[in-house]
Amino acid sequence: MKHPNEMLQMGIIGRFYLNNSSQRNYIISCLADCSRKIASRSSERKWSVDVLNVLEDWIITDGNPRKILQDSNKQFTSRIFYDFLVHNQIKDKLILNSYPQLQGKVEAYNKIVESEFIALEDIPNIDEGKQKYDMFVKAYNETREHECINGLTPSELFLQRFITSSTHTITNQKSVTYVGN
Repeated sequence: MKHPNEMLQMGIIGRFYLNNSSQRNYIISCLADCSRKIASRSSERKWSVDVLNVLEDWIITDGNPRKILQDSNKQFTSRIFYDFLVHNQIKDKLILNSYPQLQGKVEAYNKIVESEFIALEDIPNIDEGKQKYDMFVKAYNETREHECINGLTPSELFLQRFITSSTHTITNQKSVTYVGN
């Protein structure tokens, strides 16, 4: 995709456990296809409402996406998830669970999280884990340069494409007060 919010990929990592805990944990993510910018949260559950909380985080900071690409797990096929998409005029594109390569960008992010966060961080409790993960996401978006996006960070590319799209849209609009042919 070439434009911000043209399509988001959503995915869930988990279940994983913190040190000395039997509590299940998950990481729910939504990633911009055009820039790799991510909105993501650590969660003790992976219900539809938890998935929607992450999508709402995205919408609050970056606006409504046109389309969501997600697998057919029940969190993404529930009535509440579908109703939210319809209400916000977001198209959904389900993929079969047997084709995760269609969600290659969010799957690549999930591997980064597993190898660079979950495997390496010492997380003594859920609150500290959430705080550390929020810092990881911020660093991923704002300081981690990606070769596949010309050495830019996801936030830089998202902003660059947003400005380009906005300028293009503005220059092609006619005045609302224009009268005539």
